[in-house]
Amino acid sequence: MRYPFKHYANRLICAYAGVYSDNTLTVIDRRLRVQSRSFIRLKEEGKVSTTDPRHMTIDDIKEFYLTLKERNLSSTSITHELSTLHLLCTFANGNQAVSQFKIRFPQARGRKRHKRLPRLPAGVRDSILRNADNLRNGDYLSMRAYALVIMSIGSGARTIELIHAKMSDLNLSSGVLHLDIVKGADLFGESRDCPILPDCVPHLTRYIEERTRYLDELKISSDHLFPGPKGEPLSGQSVRRYKEWVALDSDSKFDYRTCRRDYAQTLIDMGVSLDSVALVMGHTSTRMTEKNYARKSSDDALKDVFRAVNSSKLV
Repeated sequence: MRYPFKHYANRLICAYAGVYSDNTLTVIDRRLRVQSRSFIRLKEEGKVSTTDPRHMTIDDIKEFYLTLKERNLSSTSITHELSTLHLLCTFANGNQAVSQFKIRFPQARGRKRHKRLPRLPAGVRDSILRNADNLRNGDYLSMRAYALVIMSIGSGARTIELIHAKMSDLNLSSGVLHLDIVKGADLFGESRDCPILPDCVPHLTRYIEERTRYLDELKISSDHLFPGPKGEPLSGQSVRRYKEWVALDSDSKFDYRTCRRDYAQTLIDMGVSLDSVALVMGHTSTRMTEKNYARKSSDDALKDVFRAVNSSKLV
């Protein structure tokens, strides 16, 4: 076999089609292509014994690891690279060389520092709502773009949840969006009700009115909250492109996850319990909410400490 690494990499991609998402397979395929070139080069330089994932040794994995270090990759990126190589080796014939390498060289695992990602930059949320107020009637595409972002800011809905949100599940008078199709629906996701923040309701109301006119003009009907020109749900690419419009208008960079974090943090700042925030965010436990999304501000933390101290016997 002339190119065993590529052979087993291609077989792996085919075998996992439908098991992993298309995006995940694309990432794995890209990593394996780069790794294949790296192993061919290392073999030509005499640094590894083989390019065949069935017969790779701990020393071979070590040489590959050193090339990753030379590229100044982060510890997270190196972990991903080794995990992908481990997947290939075990797929080929159960080769555990990568696992054995990690046992022999535990420092190679790296330490992943967890850092909470930020909410929307200061002033951006107000800028988005203000720009939405200034949209002219009849500009459906712009109103839809802003409504997508504002719904994420105002309800914490994820991209896939925005795509599949239904008009019949929206109640603006009570300020609630019900979501049936959610992330992880086949595994851990459950349908949920999302309270919509009050300052987001006015633009969403305008959008719904414009949406009705838009569908009437096209003489089509659709229950999708954000329909395309044929009443179909928007694609993920379209939803992200519309977000870029809004980000450009507000002179900022953010994604829908940033909008979700802003929603969670807004609720925490208002005094909503962590349990309730986790529930409306669609998290299976408060650990995810606490770890990645919501935290108290420094001022609130200081107030809590001084309140506790003042009520204690230390004063």
